[in-house]
Amino acid sequence: LPAPFAGRLTGILVKAGDRVRRGQPLARLDDREGVYAVQNADAAQQAASARKSEAQSGLESAQQELTRVQRLLARGLASQQELAAAESARARAKAGLEAARAQQGAATAQLASARFTRGLGELVAPIDGVVLTAPENLGSAVTPERPLFVLGEALDKMRVDVDVAESDIGLVRVGQKAHFDV
Repeated sequence: LPAPFAGRLTGILVKAGDRVRRGQPLARLDDREGVYAVQNADAAQQAASARKSEAQSGLESAQQELTRVQRLLARGLASQQELAAAESARARAKAGLEAARAQQGAATAQLASARFTRGLGELVAPIDGVVLTAPENLGSAVTPERPLFVLGEALDKMRVDVDVAESDIGLVRVGQKAHFDV
């Protein structure tokens, strides 16, 4: 079981030989970076939301101006050039709103990703079994490339397939105890 990201061990909760249940915490990684990533992503999401609100307001204002110019044009009090400028301003405001919506969507996804990554700071057992190897030193640097824990099935349920010499097979009996080295 490797670390989900590079960091330092802040807690080792089991040792080699311990029985573990699926979902049981095995170790904790320093998650301060994850906390900061969530805070930054949250701030970016709030800023994107504010930009979207500002763009929405800009679009509403541009639409009102276009409506006003259209009314004036109908009465002969505005020119085609003013109408074209108002339509152009509305189109720019609409594009700005779409861009702000896209930025908000990206910021929301970044926040969700940061929250997910932060939740990976606790390593949990993926299966019921026995801890075969475990780290021993707190503060050790860990990376995803090197396994921290090796878990195996419960040793009382383990099956071993062995080759027995043809000359020895006559000595083997059901229920007989055997010793082996791995």
